[in-house]
Amino acid sequence: LAVVARATRKRIAALPRPTSLSQCVEWLRQARGGDDTASSKTSVDRADAAEGAVHAAESLIRAAPEELIGHANDLVAALVHAHPATPDDEPLAVARRRALCAVAATAPGVAGPALSAEAFASGRCDAGQRLEVLDAIADAARELAALPSVAIDDVGVRNGYDASVLGGTLASGGASTTRGETPRPIVKVGRERRFAPKSLERLRRGA
Repeated sequence: LAVVARATRKRIAALPRPTSLSQCVEWLRQARGGDDTASSKTSVDRADAAEGAVHAAESLIRAAPEELIGHANDLVAALVHAHPATPDDEPLAVARRRALCAVAATAPGVAGPALSAEAFASGRCDAGQRLEVLDAIADAARELAALPSVAIDDVGVRNGYDASVLGGTLASGGASTTRGETPRPIVKVGRERRFAPKSLERLRRGA
């Protein structure tokens, strides 16, 4: 297994990589068909280029978040449908989800509507792709919150009520009450963030 893993990493490292988000979109959207002539890329070359673009997408997004302003819609659509032929499907799926997460976490105000529209309004996505988009959005939400896990018992003790009323989950909003009950405190989790790459960079550095 170790030998196979090393071979997989070596093959992925040797894939061509785009140098900008616009080139990344171009490689992801390139047609699979066409004539395999000396003057054009073969189908294998196009698949390798698209696979390399998926693996490079996250680093390109985080390195140049300002590019997302002009490429968010195209990039989201290209990534969601990026399924080039490859012997390494699992690493490709991981890279695709990480890239979608990076888009959503780096520019949520731009990428959020683009992700939602592509997954649920375009009519081009199947159930698996919609779930992948939801998973990526959840990953981005956790990244933006940047909070350690909170023990539910600690939350209950800190706010002066029995934690069992939460049913084992952390409340993130108001809890409903019935007549005669004392309103339970609201536990707020995380902070609202807008498009702010510098803040995200400081967050990653632990500042």
